[in-house]
Amino acid sequence: MGNRDVTIGAAQWTVIMGNGDEYADVRTTLGDVIAFESMVRTHKRGSVGDNAIEGQAFTVWRALRRMGKLPADSKYETWRDEVDSMIRHDDTGPGPTRPGPGPG
Repeated sequence: MGNRDVTIGAAQWTVIMGNGDEYADVRTTLGDVIAFESMVRTHKRGSVGDNAIEGQAFTVWRALRRMGKLPADSKYETWRDEVDSMIRHDDTGPGPTRPGPGPG
């Protein structure tokens, strides 16, 4: 198939919430990406390319709901405002290593 630099859909994430809760092994799908594109068109929020970071957050939120890790009635904006960080794991190798405690 040639060049594999562009991956649409599947990605694996770890999400760390502001309260310390952590969601590991969150896998987004093509369906999650398509749902974001539909939302952008429906709500006239510009182009998908103009909303790349928002798109990543939305697809992770949708995956968490699909996986049953968030309630089905969870509101995206509320969840987004409570996220501390999202770590995308590269499919070609191990995920990132978190820093340990400082010297002391």
